[in-house]
Amino acid sequence: MDLPIVISKDLLVPLHRQLTDAVRDAITSGRLAAKQALPSTRELAESLSISRRTVVRSYNDLTSQGYLETTFGGGTFVSRNPPIDCAPEAFQPAPTPIDNRCLSDFTKHILRSNNEMVDFGNFEPLNFCAGPADLLPIKQWRQVLSKYLAGGDVGQLDYVVDIAGFRELREQLCQYLRRSKALRCDTEQILAFADTFSCLDLTATTLINPGDSVVVENPGYIYARQLFEAHGAKVHALPVDEDGLIVEQLYNIREHCKLMLVTPSHHDPTGAVMSLPRRHSLLNWANDNCDFIVEDGFDSDYFYSSAPLPSLHGLDQSGKVIYIHNFWKLLYPLTAMGYLVIPHNFVDAFVQTKQHVNRFFSAAEQRVLADFIREGHLERHWHKTRAIYKRRRQAVMFALRQAFRNKVDFFGEGAGLHITVRFDLPLSMEQLSASADAASFPMVSTMDYYARDPVECEFLVPFCVIPEERAAELVALFAEHLNAKVALPVGV
Repeated sequence: MDLPIVISKDLLVPLHRQLTDAVRDAITSGRLAAKQALPSTRELAESLSISRRTVVRSYNDLTSQGYLETTFGGGTFVSRNPPIDCAPEAFQPAPTPIDNRCLSDFTKHILRSNNEMVDFGNFEPLNFCAGPADLLPIKQWRQVLSKYLAGGDVGQLDYVVDIAGFRELREQLCQYLRRSKALRCDTEQILAFADTFSCLDLTATTLINPGDSVVVENPGYIYARQLFEAHGAKVHALPVDEDGLIVEQLYNIREHCKLMLVTPSHHDPTGAVMSLPRRHSLLNWANDNCDFIVEDGFDSDYFYSSAPLPSLHGLDQSGKVIYIHNFWKLLYPLTAMGYLVIPHNFVDAFVQTKQHVNRFFSAAEQRVLADFIREGHLERHWHKTRAIYKRRRQAVMFALRQAFRNKVDFFGEGAGLHITVRFDLPLSMEQLSASADAASFPMVSTMDYYARDPVECEFLVPFCVIPEERAAELVALFAEHLNAKVALPVGV
């Protein structure tokens, strides 16, 4: 390790004293942390073009002062217990107010909205909305990855020069979308990204101007709403019911809309599936009143009760629908890669914008995912996990119904990796959350998803992370903790 220290042979101060002072300053300022390894005396002498004897003398002085310690054969380290005046916080400069005149309008808005920022750590019980790690196809992913990292043709890891993404990956995505999502698309329409938020960010950057009207769902994807607002859009948050976004509410918007973001396959977060008549109504409204529909295929990979309905993209006849999807539910943390399907006449605009704001991401990841899909690993993993999740879903819902009878309602249980649960109990949100935590029963409030009018005692339960054989035990323990707080009604 190099140690960035400046000493001068032109000064009257001896070199060893300059070095001692410089290392001490690095320790007391926090640049060098406790137990941090230092370069050997020989390495540091060569780096600074001074004699090794000078470095040895300086290290000895610092050791005697308590700043350094040496282990036999192990090297020299910053002391585990440096002198009391070394506390880094004592040397932190006082914070100064931000001069907002130096910032973009985008960042100014984010700062103004700081009180709305959501602590993503709150979503940890949901496993960050991903499937459980123990069911990941790690062996198959490793096998595909090893082809590129096991000392073979390193040329396979050259930069992916196509701004839209590795072409073979986009070809595989196109085939996958045609057979699994019934999309009508070709390879040229697909743009690949490291994650879904990058897809959404590019869409906002390409299409939204300050003052544009944008429609989102309420409740809905928190960061999408904040992203559109940060771009200066006027955001209309419209309610949903068991059939998805309530289309009749759209006719209350007086101005023309630039775009709307919907999750028709599995609403985020309630899980409602937009009915086929409502999908047609939405497209009819958009024909005259909206430039683009951004269809987020959120949580659309798993369904349990009936075949999935046609996507808006597949039903669209006017080229208004932009489709977004990712592999978070299926493969995270192996990959969170996302992609856009763009209407033909806007592909060039999106690619040109992507060139400036989202140019590259991992070449290896793109190549591995392409092979992973082509070799059939993705769909084999889907078939295996779908059967497991279906059993876990049934076990969790049965246990909750047994424990709470008619005091619990389920929503969105036909698809996805979580169910939305509403409790009708004489208990607060805090009491319900605390009891779930105490029982290690994963459950997250939906409050943060609402732009307004949140539903009390509504939670997301990620059944996918609850082993089938433990569902009854965890739910019973949850109910037991609730009973300890307040006696539940008779019959519950």
